[in-house]
Amino acid sequence: MTHIFNYKSLKNRHENNVHEKVDGFMAGANAKIFIGYIGDREKCVAIKLIKNDEKKNIFENSYLVMNKIQKKLPSRERQHIIELIDYGIAIVKVSKGGHFGDEETTKFFGCFSDDGEENDDEEMEFEFGALITELGTETFGEKIYKDRTDFESNQRSLDNVIRQMVLPLKELHKVAMHLDYKPDNLVYVEMENGGKILKVIDFDGTYLLPDAKDRKGKLPIVSDRLKILTGTERYNAPEFYAELFAKKLSTKTDIWAVGIMLYEILFLQKKYTIYEEMGSDTQSFKNLLHSVNEIHRGFTVSKDLIKYNHHPITYSAEWLSKFNVKILFWMFQAWTDFPRVGLLITNLLSVVPTKRMSAKGIMDFLDGNCCPVEVYEEKLEIEKIFNDLSVKELNKNIDQRVEMDTTEFEEKQKLLALKRMMKKARVKRLEIANVLKLIRTHCDTETTGD
Repeated sequence: MTHIFNYKSLKNRHENNVHEKVDGFMAGANAKIFIGYIGDREKCVAIKLIKNDEKKNIFENSYLVMNKIQKKLPSRERQHIIELIDYGIAIVKVSKGGHFGDEETTKFFGCFSDDGEENDDEEMEFEFGALITELGTETFGEKIYKDRTDFESNQRSLDNVIRQMVLPLKELHKVAMHLDYKPDNLVYVEMENGGKILKVIDFDGTYLLPDAKDRKGKLPIVSDRLKILTGTERYNAPEFYAELFAKKLSTKTDIWAVGIMLYEILFLQKKYTIYEEMGSDTQSFKNLLHSVNEIHRGFTVSKDLIKYNHHPITYSAEWLSKFNVKILFWMFQAWTDFPRVGLLITNLLSVVPTKRMSAKGIMDFLDGNCCPVEVYEEKLEIEKIFNDLSVKELNKNIDQRVEMDTTEFEEKQKLLALKRMMKKARVKRLEIANVLKLIRTHCDTETTGD
């Protein structure tokens, strides 16, 4: 083990030394995570160093939020939220020619490369915020891309994975909204009994909710301008892109992310070969998820200095490019093979946040104890596939595209294959809807706690 820096705790004002485990650091944009030991602790921990920026104080927000969570929720009610052990200010000393294993980490510490023109022995000091938390073994994102599990049609194993994804939100939404919920912000933590539990991490842009007594039964919404803007584009809900950042974010913003994550685990199945069709390239696959998100929310965005600019999608015959036809085919294929989860996805990706199930509602749905409210509505409502586009309208657009003079034979065959797959998905969707209608309880859309 190598001693790498000391930090002064803001909890007890003690100074502690940090010893790094060999090959123990991980790269990041605004932070670096080291794996090591604090003082005489025998248990390995995660040490997250965050740049101290007064204008965008991610460190302060992180420890204030984590402290609040641990004070408000007893340990039994936050088993799926990473534990904050300590936090403080770290002073890191490095030589100008020092390197931390990779170029990105070296750049993070502001070190100069060894070009022979600098005095490599000259030391520089850098101040960082340090968060010390329990250690995760791997992220949920790493696991799903490594395993690429094929799920059976009975969906029991798939339901178990969804429960793992949603349990952290069920706990967190009692006191906060995460606002950057994604597979890479979920880690597996080893338990004393040898098992592993999935926990949510990274509270850089998390926003605390008002106390329950102040909510008056309403869904708490953040409408002020957030100083800390996090989020990851392929998981961001449509309300994330409100004009001039005057967002109306809520716990339902996290729920939208769950809907995209469901597509992610379904599309990663080996039997679908979607990952291979994207060149077995992780970034290309993630770009595909971004396109799926855009299709559901109904617009693309570009960003200038002060706002996001919306570019509405017109679901016309012209919009049915080869790539979009391929995406739609994969979406309907997943809905056909997993109709119950397909129905869940379209609820979670409703452009109206109040219609999305709460984390509690999702758990009740998986347990077979409730039915999405839209299933009880008119047949026309259940046949909407995303945004306000219906099966009938998409069918019409496909027919128009097939009849275009510019449409080649091979493209026509893929359009007709899409039409057949959509028909299968529709039949399966109506079948599962008729079964769910027998359940007279609506899935919860409001609860942020139990």
